Amino acid sequence: MEHYEWMNDQVRKEIEDLQRSYGFDEDEALAYWHLRHAGTLLLAMRRTEASELAEEGEESTRLARMIHDRAQIESDVVQHLSALRRELGDRVLRRNYPEGWGSAREASDE
Repeated sequence: MEHYEWMNDQVRKEIEDLQRSYGFDEDEALAYWHLRHAGTLLLAMRRTEASELAEEGEESTRLARMIHDRAQIESDVVQHLSALRRELGDRVLRRNYPEGWGSAREASDE
């Protein structure tokens, strides 16, 4: 972890735990760690904005705004973070199962 001098002991332990738990290499674990923290921060900022707006207007308007904001969070943030996490998972699967997995592997066995 020479090029990760900025990490404190807690972050280093979290990275090592991700490597053990998910089979990530060091860079994959670091990418996952950043994605997880970025998602937490982005969603927290969005919730703060949403609660400020939710206080304005009548009840039906607030409810519509809340539903719209939740849908916006899903499309702007959550789906992109999920896609990036899936890509990391696919990298691990491709490394561990170079012949394929799931239905692709079953089709090649036949």
